[in-house]
Amino acid sequence: MRRSFYSLLSIIIVFYACSQTISSPKIQLSSLGSIRLIDNYIFELVYANDSILLASTLESPQMMLKIPLDGDDDSRAKAFLNPGRGPTDASQTILYEVAYDTLHILSYSPAGIEKIIKIPLKQIDNVSAWKISDCSTALRGVQVSSGFTVSKAGDYYVVGDHLGVPNILSKIDASGRTYQPMDFWPKDSYPFNSNPIVKQMVYMRGAKLFCNGTNLLYVCGDGQYAIIGNESDGHHFVPRIEVLNKMPKYAGASDGMSVRRDPKGEIGLYSYASYKDVLLSPILARIKGGKYVPNSYKGYPAYYSDVLVKYDWNGTECGSYTLDYPFCCLILDESGEKIYTLSLDIQTGDQVIEIYDMPSDCE
Repeated sequence: MRRSFYSLLSIIIVFYACSQTISSPKIQLSSLGSIRLIDNYIFELVYANDSILLASTLESPQMMLKIPLDGDDDSRAKAFLNPGRGPTDASQTILYEVAYDTLHILSYSPAGIEKIIKIPLKQIDNVSAWKISDCSTALRGVQVSSGFTVSKAGDYYVVGDHLGVPNILSKIDASGRTYQPMDFWPKDSYPFNSNPIVKQMVYMRGAKLFCNGTNLLYVCGDGQYAIIGNESDGHHFVPRIEVLNKMPKYAGASDGMSVRRDPKGEIGLYSYASYKDVLLSPILARIKGGKYVPNSYKGYPAYYSDVLVKYDWNGTECGSYTLDYPFCCLILDESGEKIYTLSLDIQTGDQVIEIYDMPSDCE
């Protein structure tokens, strides 16, 4: 039986190994080179190793791109993963994560999670090697956001649950047939007896999730809130370390369902984590009256950032950096030695992928 929300709040104890704000950057990181996007438009970087980069795309008929890394543009990029209702197709909304030599695609719609597609990295072009798990019946009604990660055992952790349930994290077994709420409900100033959908929206939308052994890192898509915890008693998420603790500032709108953001509140972080490092980058703009203030960042869109702070999985800051070019997305490559960022040529409007060395020592 699911443990009640009330009893869970009464027993959770958070050990604050680190509770801080983003520090001022100390070291300049210079780009080693770039890949110019001339034929494709990228939504988000997904994965890189020493030969290829994977990204999600919005303009191609397909939903994912495989870009060779031995050139300086995307002219040899290959698109894959069709949208649609076929056996190996995905719905228009997907989550993605590369783990253990496999690209995991979670396909979902307003009706819930529909299927999980497992694509071996060496078999991206061989659709017959893809493995499909139908989740449309077992996971009907489970709503998810952008947070999705895979454990070593092959289980899936998602930011999501049924709407109106006071929980934002759930676990799906490797087969995709069962799910278990993890009873995580961040403690903030939102009134306890108010509509939980409002709070779910704040803590689900834009959130990210990363797994490292038994550790889970949740990064909120609003505020500057990042927390590391562990799975306990089979499925409960127990917060352990607050890496950043600026909670979202919001309230319910007059309709009782919508979110009203405090214009003074922070609006999120870019994030990525490997087995070794946690990278967090603050968005410095605010949103007032539906517009970004200020309306640009160093000539780039207002929601770009060039500040990057590195932590270990104990929440200890290891280094702070300023990058050559502001960005709106970042990943570490498979080795953890290279940073890839999605940037913009503000003269031409072309998207550009910049490549940096990841400093190996704590500063």
